Amino acid sequence: MNKHPNELAVITLTDKITVLNETSSSYSKNHDYKLLESNVEEITVIINSFQNDPSILEKKLHIIVPVLLDEFFEETKDITIKIFKSKIFYNLSKVTSLKATSKFLTTNVFLLPLIMNDLKSLGKSTENRIVDIWYLHYLLLASLNTVVQSPFDFKDNYAEIIEAINSFKNNQLFITILCQIRAQLYFKNKEKSKHDIEKVTSNPEQNEDLLTLNYYLKLLIVNAKSIDIEELEQFFLTVLSMEKLTCFILNSASASASSSSSNRMNILNKLLPKLFILNGYFENWDALEQIISWYLSHFSNQSTDTRFIIAHSFKKILNTLCNELKEVEMAQDILINDIILTTASLLKEKSWDMIDIDFLHTNLLIIAESIKYIANSLTSTYLLTISNEIIPKSLTFQQLQLKSIKGNQIKDATNFICWSLARSRSTIPIPVLDSVFLNLLTCSLFDHAYIIRKSSTAALQELLGRYGTKILDHPTIMKIIELPINDIDHSYSENIITLYSIFNVKFPEYWDFIISWLFDTNIFGTNFNLGSVKLTAKSFTSLSNHVDTAHLVASSNFNAKLFQRIQQFIKAGKSSKDRYQLQLDSAKIVYLLIELILRTKIAQDKDVLQKYRNFLDELITNFKAFDIFKRHRNINSNRLFQYTVILKIFIYHFASNYEQTLKFTKDDCYRFFSIVKSIPTRDPLVFKEFDNLTKQVISVLSDSIRSKFENNEVAELFWKEYEKQIKSNNLIVCSSLPKLEPRHFSEIFYKQLQTLSCQSKSKIIDSLTADTTKFQLLITSGLLHENSLLDFLNDYTITEQGDVGRLVRTSACELISKNKNILLSGSTTDLRIISKLIPSLIRISTEPATELKKLAFTLLSDIFKSSNDDSKSIHCQLLTFYDEEYIKDNTIYMRNFWKGYMMTLGAVHATDEDLTESLNEFIRFYNNRTSNDEKLELCNELIKIIPRATELTQENLKFTIISLNFWERLFQSGIRWPFEFNIKGVYAKLYNLHLVEIHSDDGMLMLKLGVLRLFPHLCVVYQDINNDNPDLVVPFVNTIIKRLLVLIQRKSTTDSTNSIKKKRISEMIKRSSIESLLQILLEFEMYHELKVVKSACKSDDVSKSIWTDDTLPEQILLKDNCVKNI
Repeated sequence: MNKHPNELAVITLTDKITVLNETSSSYSKNHDYKLLESNVEEITVIINSFQNDPSILEKKLHIIVPVLLDEFFEETKDITIKIFKSKIFYNLSKVTSLKATSKFLTTNVFLLPLIMNDLKSLGKSTENRIVDIWYLHYLLLASLNTVVQSPFDFKDNYAEIIEAINSFKNNQLFITILCQIRAQLYFKNKEKSKHDIEKVTSNPEQNEDLLTLNYYLKLLIVNAKSIDIEELEQFFLTVLSMEKLTCFILNSASASASSSSSNRMNILNKLLPKLFILNGYFENWDALEQIISWYLSHFSNQSTDTRFIIAHSFKKILNTLCNELKEVEMAQDILINDIILTTASLLKEKSWDMIDIDFLHTNLLIIAESIKYIANSLTSTYLLTISNEIIPKSLTFQQLQLKSIKGNQIKDATNFICWSLARSRSTIPIPVLDSVFLNLLTCSLFDHAYIIRKSSTAALQELLGRYGTKILDHPTIMKIIELPINDIDHSYSENIITLYSIFNVKFPEYWDFIISWLFDTNIFGTNFNLGSVKLTAKSFTSLSNHVDTAHLVASSNFNAKLFQRIQQFIKAGKSSKDRYQLQLDSAKIVYLLIELILRTKIAQDKDVLQKYRNFLDELITNFKAFDIFKRHRNINSNRLFQYTVILKIFIYHFASNYEQTLKFTKDDCYRFFSIVKSIPTRDPLVFKEFDNLTKQVISVLSDSIRSKFENNEVAELFWKEYEKQIKSNNLIVCSSLPKLEPRHFSEIFYKQLQTLSCQSKSKIIDSLTADTTKFQLLITSGLLHENSLLDFLNDYTITEQGDVGRLVRTSACELISKNKNILLSGSTTDLRIISKLIPSLIRISTEPATELKKLAFTLLSDIFKSSNDDSKSIHCQLLTFYDEEYIKDNTIYMRNFWKGYMMTLGAVHATDEDLTESLNEFIRFYNNRTSNDEKLELCNELIKIIPRATELTQENLKFTIISLNFWERLFQSGIRWPFEFNIKGVYAKLYNLHLVEIHSDDGMLMLKLGVLRLFPHLCVVYQDINNDNPDLVVPFVNTIIKRLLVLIQRKSTTDSTNSIKKKRISEMIKRSSIESLLQILLEFEMYHELKVVKSACKSDDVSKSIWTDDTLPEQILLKDNCVKNI
């Protein structure tokens, strides 16, 4: 039988600890701890892998801990070895618990002197090298805590132990252990600890005192059977002292409840059940009532963690009443009236908006904690109350607070109730099982929040695993357990079909419940997640398309349920005072009815269809009666849903199968454009939904033959506003433009083309991509000019948002890709169009954007019928494509190819991986050129691509800067350049570029800095090409040095007259010039000249240097011997 991975990890962990223990003695001799430390880290990693499920590890602690600590307290044991083992022990305690690991620590009292010796000596250690000494302190204190629990009073060691542990009280990690040790010593040494006990029992101000008191009282209660009430006075507890202590703790708890001191509050909540027991021993009924009253008045605590602790503590109070004090009737009265019935009463409220959600949460947690007692000790009436009145409502509980929907905590607590009930091993009535099962099932599949679906599924699986066969058969149980819950869309569209197939025949009452739940919760209930309305309509559509509609309608009495609820809603709406909520609820029903009419066969019967339409017309009239555009409000989910419904109403009225088709009025124009102007387009899901609805409306309205407009005046008004929205770059409207008739589209598109943003163009192109027929019609008729596609591919618009032109290029590539078969196999006109696009596609295929690059390259491969090796990098494929196809033989193709490649390799912002890959592939490509002439031709082409100074504009400035980056990276790569490569010509081109003055200061600065960074590389390459001819090298290098010196001196002298920004630019150019100069001097090993440069600066900070020596240029020029030396 295969072992669980965690079980194998435990075996590995045990083996590693055994080996560690056996070999540690050898390490202590030679002090070589590196390998040992590595082993400890491996063990720690294994231990921490159990954090999600420590139970398997906990079962093996009885083996692991003794092996780990074997001979640990030997006096000769190396301290580093002890720290390593202590670190392992700490991690074991962290993952399981200190209580679990402490069970297997030795209780040998003869080890006390060794433990105390280590604590006193190591506690005062100030050696900096012992950085992890606290691990050892932790283990020593844990061991001391275990030893003092042995049956000895330790009166002779009392003072010594107290003094030793007090030295560690500043470390919060040790507080719990220290308090446990004190409590043991106080309990065993009443006389010696009299003063300390009186302090913690009379006025425990500090959290440390409260925790000590908690453990001290716990010891008293555990030993209560062997202690008479009279003997409690020997432990300094009397009726009077208990009253004072209880009063103090309650006051302190009340103060902490209103503060942020959650840690103190948690300790106090642990103390109260113990005080309750002790007051019960003293028969101090007033104190008992005070404690119960305190709990009942603090259920509304705002801290979630505290509410869990309150619920758990209150459960202990109820247990004490039943078990120790035998006040069963009192406990049951509190549980029934103050908890169960109060909770049920709260959830019966018509509106949940005013319910204290924290109070409700605590009540539900107490029910979950007490559910076993409720099931076993109370009558089934109260279990039915929980299953029929509490669980169904709390599992759908919601509160709308500002912009968020609250209620997940309530649902989670309800799932906790169901889970606890399933694990209670009680005899649960079948009606209770049915109710819990069905509510968990619907919540696990259809709740909006994944975390709630997950917790409901856990409770459902627990219920089916323990009680499933009482209500279902085994195959059905397995089908339900296997239902996926991750995707909410899948649940509504696919799981609903599975549920129908499971329940429809065998368990029709369960299927009836599911249909009713969808109606009552998502449509007619107060579900604030309006997406659930759409999903519910989607589920009915899915059902109608996949099952026998007639049987579906009949089996669940679908239409009767729906009509009954609509009638009730309309009747209640006539007297409703909340007009806003009435409008929203009307919108939900309208949406559902329209979807059922237009997309399903549920209303296929004529009489049924007429009822649907009658209800719908009345609801639409009521819905339109409230002008949602009258007052300006923030666009929230409710408003967006209402907008959706309005557009759905338009579509419903336009539907050809609706006999009483209504005309589009002036008011409808107002509504339509109010909606499209309000839609937040940044949310892709919202945009997608409204984009689709708007296109449906525009598609109908654009039909000039069957006009839907009330009259020509309305039509003229509509299209005038429509064109205005296009001009304003309304993305929703722009996206709908291709839905117009071809000639109307072309007219508006080219009229507004110059005003369209890149985002708008991209949306228009995307819509054309989705409509292949429309695109083909536009192309063949010439209504979409062939040059427009070329302009799209060449859009390099740059704004503050960056390269927004990429949106257009990407959309254009997708458009061409979708219609490539049309363009490649069409008429001569189509082939002419594609041939025009090839140069741009070649350039785009080599640009930096990875996805766009791949898309364009795939298109090129289809055009040239080329096969690609996807196992190779995209850059390798591109360069191979360059060699194998017609690119290198076509000047236009070739130039566009290298323009794109330069943009990739010269990109200012790119990943190291992408730059390295593109550079390595280029070097491989260059080195594979078979002749020197090919290399020279390639180098010359790459230089020609850089714009000349006379060609430089604002538009091509970015490409020029990228080109300079490209060449800098090539120079840095160490490529061997052809002897004939005209470096002087390159210098001349760069020299002219750095003289250009353009309007963009930042662009001019980047251009000049790019040129200056290339100057040293030109010197090195020129020297490399002409290594045997110093007469050529020296003049060329000195020319560049002189130019750099001129730049340095010129910029320095103009600093005083320039603006702040100009000064910054001057400073940066000066700094770059100096850096380039120093790089040249270093490359030619001119160390003396370097010293001259340094001495010519006022300070060592080169970036702020100003030349003062007029003779400097002659002193640092290159000499012949410098070239010869190299």
